[in-house]
Amino acid sequence: MSATRLAAVIAAVVLTLLLAAPAAAQDGGAAPPPEPAPAAPKKADATGAPADPTAAPDEGDEGEGEGADDEGEGEGEGEGEDEGAEAEPESTAIFILKDSARIVGRIETDQFRIDTGYGILTVPVRDIFSIRFGKRADPDLIAKIGGLVKQLGDGDFSVRDKATAELSALGALAESELTAALESDDAEVKARAKKILESIKKEEDEATDVIEDDEIVTKRFTVRGTLAAASFDIETRFGVLTVPKKHVKTIQFREPPTVHKTIKLPATASAQVSYHDTGIEIQKGDEVTIAASGTVTIGGWGMTVTPDGIPNNRFMGNFPLGALLMMIGDGGQPTQVGSTWSEKVDRRGTLKLAMAAPNQQNTGGFKVKITVRRKVR
Repeated sequence: MSATRLAAVIAAVVLTLLLAAPAAAQDGGAAPPPEPAPAAPKKADATGAPADPTAAPDEGDEGEGEGADDEGEGEGEGEGEDEGAEAEPESTAIFILKDSARIVGRIETDQFRIDTGYGILTVPVRDIFSIRFGKRADPDLIAKIGGLVKQLGDGDFSVRDKATAELSALGALAESELTAALESDDAEVKARAKKILESIKKEEDEATDVIEDDEIVTKRFTVRGTLAAASFDIETRFGVLTVPKKHVKTIQFREPPTVHKTIKLPATASAQVSYHDTGIEIQKGDEVTIAASGTVTIGGWGMTVTPDGIPNNRFMGNFPLGALLMMIGDGGQPTQVGSTWSEKVDRRGTLKLAMAAPNQQNTGGFKVKITVRRKVR
């Protein structure tokens, strides 16, 4: 090749390189791309063998990588759980005040705390049927009663008479203080307290059921103590009312439970010896229904009896031999039940059962079905 032709070729190559330089700069330079990093080894599958590195990612891996999709699914699941979960506790209640007024509204709380003396319990509102407030919830009333009892021994006759009249009007609310006054060293105080108590006993009915401590009745148990609340903010259709605890008699959240219990009363449960404790607490105004069946053979007498007993053969004074009896509380009076009995009771205490029969190696037993419909308080 001639020198002239060689120079022309070199010039053409240089020109070509000069024209290509701007495009290479715009593309980020002509540096070779870095070698790809080695792929991370795939996880072993469920069988323990390594996954095929050439296989496409499965749907599970893809879902894990799609954060937005996961978030959307999580929100949807959360909403479904909320709809299917247990509803928020219903806090609408009926407040019955001591002056018999009633307030219907909502309270902005989902639980109550009560100091039982054995510890503080936190009780969810959704489990509560009713709350009843004891006399200790009203310290002003306690102070008033204490002052009136003291005035029973005042040197002024008119003061003593006025205190007697006021304590009589308070009735069962003053019963515990009057009972304590029977131990007074002042003969006048003792005499007047005794007279007032006698009048209270004569007029006592289910409306005078007084308790000292606050009481919460729940689905599982009844507990007494001091409720940790000085007042209640009640949301009504007329606005929010603040009611001091000392003015409230009861709070009713829902219909109280009906108790159903069936027990096997042993033939040895003789009223002469002791009554069988059913474990059912009865309140004044509760309606108690009892149905009994079965037979008991009284050992040594050779007699077989039903819950109705033998009418012509009396035992313990007025009861048919072998008849089923009941008693409410330790100091209650025995009542004949027989095979069926239903009545609204006028006292409170534990329901106990026994038979009007001697315990002489008796055999058999009674099957007793008990239903207690709680009074709405």
